[in-house]
Amino acid sequence: MKNKFLVASIIVVMCLSIVYAQTAVDETKLVLQEPSQTAPAATQNTSIVWYIIRMFLVLGLVLLSLYGLYVFLKRKAKRPIQEDPFIKHLGVTQIAPGKSVHVLSLGSKAWLLGVSDTAITMLAELDDKELIDAMVVKAQEAPPEIQATDFRSIFIKMFPGVQKKPENPKLDIFSEQRNRIKKL
Repeated sequence: MKNKFLVASIIVVMCLSIVYAQTAVDETKLVLQEPSQTAPAATQNTSIVWYIIRMFLVLGLVLLSLYGLYVFLKRKAKRPIQEDPFIKHLGVTQIAPGKSVHVLSLGSKAWLLGVSDTAITMLAELDDKELIDAMVVKAQEAPPEIQATDFRSIFIKMFPGVQKKPENPKLDIFSEQRNRIKKL
């Protein structure tokens, strides 16, 4: 309910700002005169100040609407995944980028599924009870470890010949300095 109200208010504010910006001015009623030399400077400053204030208000509304859109999209992206106790994911093997083979089980049956970016295809139905039980036990034993995918680890995997830095570089620096002092 709160999200719907936030979205509706953002839409209303944006529509009103568009309508306000496009209000028609009847140019036939505008009076064009030479600026008088006796006109006080204070009225010119207040009109500039009003434009500056209005600019900051519109900027604030735009930033507020962008923030509201950000919050809305962030909440929509975090859909909770509900685990089903009956359907189990037993294993996966990636064949090519965007293509993989999954094994899913439901009770005493299991299926081999081919998954790509555009489709999911059932490749086979597994009937071997011993194989299914072994896969269930294996899946329950050790959940797959998620390794950190920072740039350094990816780089080291791509170029295994690159020399690895020591885990604690400060200790290595101190030991190098100690060795230099001993040589003196």
